[in-house]
Amino acid sequence: MCLTGMGPKEFWRAWSVEGDRVHIEGTNAFERTRDVPLVDTPVRPEPTRDGFTSALRRLAAGGD
Repeated sequence: MCLTGMGPKEFWRAWSVEGDRVHIEGTNAFERTRDVPLVDTPVRPEPTRDGFTSALRRLAAGGD
């Protein structure tokens, strides 16, 4: 989320890695869909709290 500027709702919903960018479908504001340069590949968390926490730990450790 820090690398892309995604909000919590966006992180759990529609986003994709497309070549050298992350495409984020807007969820809060009209026309908020945007493309952000890819710095590191975001990890899509499992739809559980533990899965989300695990993904954050992997990211903090520098892994995928």
